[in-house]
Amino acid sequence: MSKKNTGVSILDTPYAKEFIKKLENRNKNEGNILDMFTSMEDIDIFLEWIKPTVTPEILETMKFMLGVADQEGESVEVEGIGLIDLSIAPFIQKLNKEGYETLASCSGLMKEHPKTKSDRLSGYLSFLNNGGEHLSLIKKICDELELPCQESQAYFKPSLTVRFRGETDAEIEEKWKSFQSKLLG
Repeated sequence: MSKKNTGVSILDTPYAKEFIKKLENRNKNEGNILDMFTSMEDIDIFLEWIKPTVTPEILETMKFMLGVADQEGESVEVEGIGLIDLSIAPFIQKLNKEGYETLASCSGLMKEHPKTKSDRLSGYLSFLNNGGEHLSLIKKICDELELPCQESQAYFKPSLTVRFRGETDAEIEEKWKSFQSKLLG
């Protein structure tokens, strides 16, 4: 998500002030704090608000868990889409040109994410779940290739997420290639 620097802190906006009041007045027994977020702006406000009270490590972990961590892998800017992992950027670009709206992705390759604290990544690709015929085809391909596929949300939009798991980069790359071949030929 790119933000324009206007010289005004996100916390100084009227919306942010109202949202922070809700956070401060929230009863700890009201359930999951994540239920308070209704937009990516809410997440940005929350992270800026909590920043002075947590360590940089905890802040980075929170950003990761909320899906807004800084891109630390080998990536390339894809016009109209954003930063995409280098190995999957051409595929993501082609998908979007073909009418498959993608919301989020990660190659899952250790060689593209050398700074990761995990010993193994899982690649994923989230599509906008608009109920179209594209989704039926994606689900069918996932069944054929035995790829995990789940309906959920990505950035507060309904999504269908495909997972690319393996013990090695080569295994994950092969799953990406098979999926791409079946989906786009």
